[in-house]
Amino acid sequence: MNTTATTQEQRYTKLEAVRVAFVSAHKASRVGQSNEFRFSLVAIIEPGSENDKRIMQAIGTAAKKKWEAGAAGVLKALAAKDNICYKRRDFANGKGEVYEGFAGMYALPLSNESAPKLRDRDGSPLTPDSGRPFSGCYCNVWADIWAQDNGFGQRVNGTLGAIQYVSDGPAFGKGGPVSDDVFEDLTIGEEATAPTPGGAPDAAAPGDDLASFL
Repeated sequence: MNTTATTQEQRYTKLEAVRVAFVSAHKASRVGQSNEFRFSLVAIIEPGSENDKRIMQAIGTAAKKKWEAGAAGVLKALAAKDNICYKRRDFANGKGEVYEGFAGMYALPLSNESAPKLRDRDGSPLTPDSGRPFSGCYCNVWADIWAQDNGFGQRVNGTLGAIQYVSDGPAFGKGGPVSDDVFEDLTIGEEATAPTPGGAPDAAAPGDDLASFL
């Protein structure tokens, strides 16, 4: 067994079975009115959970690596300016309305200009026509939490690395995938006939834009 992890593997924080929202996993969404496009999601985090603790630990580790002895002071200042990716408060729109599924929860917005790895429960690749992941389902999510200190300012950011679908959940806004179990065999007791010609339903709309949260 190989117990040696690469630097790239070590930098990711695994969030287990988190519910996800505002998912743009197979296709990048435009960031606001800019010309930038990103793959993204928001992980819904239960306060006090193991995932909450892992994120906080990752933030502390990133801050200490970047700012050493001054890390605590920098993080306090960044939190006051809302310059930390992890939102340990109500996740709401500009009108103060808490988004569906976020009441009493924390939020971790993640994005990446590059496509994240997408895997099903068995580790096989997820394709767009699978309908997964969707906003409202549960996933394992790998996040790179890192500290920024450059000409663009000081921040703690979250980059989306990979997503593994775990299980369905009530879809946000629009329907998730329909289970094969709901379909009946319509040919039982009658002769098979050719289907009536007609247009196929429109493809699912692309994932929600995360622009207002970045």
